Amino acid sequence: MVAKGLRIVLAERDAPTRKMLAGWLGELGHSVTALTNGWQLDSRCRRECPDLVISDLQGRGLDGLAATARLREFCKAPVILISGSWSPEQSERASKIGAQILLKPIFPLDLVVTLASVTRLDSRKRTMPSTLDSAPALVAVADHVIITLDPTGRVTSWNDAATRTLGHCANDVIGRPWGELKVSENGQFLDASCDAPIEIDGWLTRADGAHIWANGSVVRLPGPGGYGAIFRDRTAEKARQATIEARIARLERADKNYCTFLATLAHEMRNQMGPLLNAAQLVKARADDSAMREIGERLERSVRHLSREVEDLLEVGRVAQGKVRLNLRPLELATVIRQAVDLVGAQLDAAGHELSMHIPDGLAPIDGDGDRLMQVLVNLLVNAIKYTPSRGKISVTVEADDRRATVCIADSGIGMSAEQLDGVFDIFTQSDRALPRSQGGLGIGLALVKELVHLHGGEVAAASDGIDQGSQFRISLPIKTGTP
Repeated sequence: MVAKGLRIVLAERDAPTRKMLAGWLGELGHSVTALTNGWQLDSRCRRECPDLVISDLQGRGLDGLAATARLREFCKAPVILISGSWSPEQSERASKIGAQILLKPIFPLDLVVTLASVTRLDSRKRTMPSTLDSAPALVAVADHVIITLDPTGRVTSWNDAATRTLGHCANDVIGRPWGELKVSENGQFLDASCDAPIEIDGWLTRADGAHIWANGSVVRLPGPGGYGAIFRDRTAEKARQATIEARIARLERADKNYCTFLATLAHEMRNQMGPLLNAAQLVKARADDSAMREIGERLERSVRHLSREVEDLLEVGRVAQGKVRLNLRPLELATVIRQAVDLVGAQLDAAGHELSMHIPDGLAPIDGDGDRLMQVLVNLLVNAIKYTPSRGKISVTVEADDRRATVCIADSGIGMSAEQLDGVFDIFTQSDRALPRSQGGLGIGLALVKELVHLHGGEVAAASDGIDQGSQFRISLPIKTGTP
């Protein structure tokens, strides 16, 4: 556990990098004085020698190497030089004056491991500068395991989190080869040929034989070399992830079973529609009085309505199972709209609604499946008719640009609340304010509209100003590719 942070002087000419490093170091619990060049660094350190110096290798005026050489005249604080590139000559000079080079881009794990490496006491009890005698280890995040090893793979530092997480005491492991600890499955998670960070994401073995899931990285250390590993015990998170994945798998199976059930149910219901329709027509044809004929007509209307619902249910099942294939061809959108209006003409007249259409001339053709788009438009028009009280107003307007054509079907009906709008395209969702439940349908139509429009590469949206303020449904479809 860290008692206090270090006093760090940071000299970096690049403002974003300086701000980023100062922020990370501050989060680790250290006190940072941020400067912009080597001369400021020299002046600051002459007034008070810090616990650690981090400097830009290629600083203006007085670069990092020159500043470190001057620093060594009066201060023995460890130095880390940061740079996007370096030469063998610079590396040799840095080593001679006791500085390590950290390459950009810098990641938080690289920084933490390098900080630990420049202040560690290895198994040979290497003497560190006196300014660090009272300073804590630079590992400020208590639950992060940080281990450093020399170039031969022997452990040179082992923090408290490593003892808690892996079960080995520092006194028992420092100086021993990493492979002897049998922590990782292959005895070694280090790759001496790789200079880039190596990801740790897998099972490790504790001293008592228990397994933990670790997540972090291993980096090559600058200067004298070796390795630094930093990771956290993610066993609990791994267990939660496994639980979530199992739940997702169960939901996917349930969804598949749900689609299969709907398809089977719809097929079974459709098989009964033919006999029921024949019976209704027979009752109507053989009725001896007007009352019986009316009963026959009502039966016929109900059976035809139920047949449409069953067909929509079958379509939703086919879409969900990926069985719907569009027959795309160039279509005149205005023609498809007028045909859809003709199909619902009797229902419009029966409800006494006023329909207006505004379709501009010269619309570019769209790529579409005429039958499927007819389903979409008829469903939206029937929806507007059902949820608009008698003698209401319904409008169909078209807008287009060089990429998309948008059809808007608006009504003066019962409208929708914000809550209803959120789930309006969900299957089995419908308003319960317009019609008796027996006449309102199953709430399949808009779910089918959404799926068919998406199959065309289009978008669908609903809007309403609120209850009794009417509704608008907009479908946007791509213009045929290559249309001038």
